[in-house]
Amino acid sequence: KKSIKINPKKDEAYYNMGIAYDKLKEYNKAIESYKKSIKINPNNNLAYTNLFELQLTQNQPFNKELEAKYIELFANQKNTFIHYEMLKLLQDIVNDKEVKINSWRAKYRGVDLDWGFDELDMWIGEIKDSKIKNRLMEAVEVFKKHK
Repeated sequence: KKSIKINPKKDEAYYNMGIAYDKLKEYNKAIESYKKSIKINPNNNLAYTNLFELQLTQNQPFNKELEAKYIELFANQKNTFIHYEMLKLLQDIVNDKEVKINSWRAKYRGVDLDWGFDELDMWIGEIKDSKIKNRLMEAVEVFKKHK
């Protein structure tokens, strides 16, 4: 908060505040912080992916406007877009849609999926619907083993 007071145009301060609020389980404040970071710097791909993961784990739809902007900016950057498409597949599973994980695997073969799965694992652990839960666990295992 002090950093923002000194320089309210510092996107990293809002991004870091989002991380802090997430750890404190103040999810709505974390979401707003990530959105402010993106508003200041639309090229901060990590703010988008953290926002999308948080929206997913809080059972909220992705912000359509920010999702469209993310796709516009990063769709051609496989090292970045891999995260978004992973989260979209998980969102589709939650919404009981069919997903094509093998297509995802083929598209991203050789692209490193640099991701910590702790929050996704905790989220999946809390899901009541056993069919959805099992599908999510299977998908996350594929993502964890991705090379």
